[in-house]
Amino acid sequence: MSSLLLSAIVVNYNAGDWLTRCVSSLMAEQVDEVIVVDNGSVDGSMDALEHQFSPLVKSGQIKLLPQFSNLGFSKACNKGTEAARNPHILFLNPDSMAHAGSLKTLLETFIKHPGFGLVGGKIFNTNGTEQAQAKRGLPALGLFQPKALGHQTANTLAQTHPEDISEAQAISGSCMLMSKALYLKIGGFDERYTLHCEDLDLCIKVHQQGLRVGYVESAHFTHAKGVCSTKNPMWVEWQKHKSM
Repeated sequence: MSSLLLSAIVVNYNAGDWLTRCVSSLMAEQVDEVIVVDNGSVDGSMDALEHQFSPLVKSGQIKLLPQFSNLGFSKACNKGTEAARNPHILFLNPDSMAHAGSLKTLLETFIKHPGFGLVGGKIFNTNGTEQAQAKRGLPALGLFQPKALGHQTANTLAQTHPEDISEAQAISGSCMLMSKALYLKIGGFDERYTLHCEDLDLCIKVHQQGLRVGYVESAHFTHAKGVCSTKNPMWVEWQKHKSM
């Protein structure tokens, strides 16, 4: 299996053993480059990752970008993108794993459909149930339609494309793939968001470019939702409130 010309960006914050599992799944898929931006973790997750993948860290296939404090998800993603060497970038949460063959499917489907500016896959909980947030609507859609969505109607957004991709108003930030060029053109993730809703904002910006947001059901991922939020749940809830 040849390497996927893709830069995977993982933002870590005390993800524990899940960080190593996440990167292991990316390595199993022959991802050309993995960039881990660490937001000041204190749980030893980065040390464990560096120990397990020492040769790949030394070769540069895995890049570690430690930060001295928690920059927030948006800033960390933007830093990771600056370091990416490939034309396509994947954002994958550290408490997530790619299933066998799913990254190849996601990338090939994205390239096959140039009308889509951003795509994600089907996401499962650790118990095997599907996460509804993988494909969802935008809050208060009427506030920015039709300008933001290029005069598309709700029915247009819901239509299914032949066999491999369907449109969505928004997808989950736990798994997003797009071109680096488009990401930079629209300004990346808005750094005013510390945590939550930055993914919805990115979807809106993609729609404003006249491009679609897509959902690839045959590309499967597991997301252990909330692993990085257990240390300070009240702070996380406050960030959700502010972001919304």
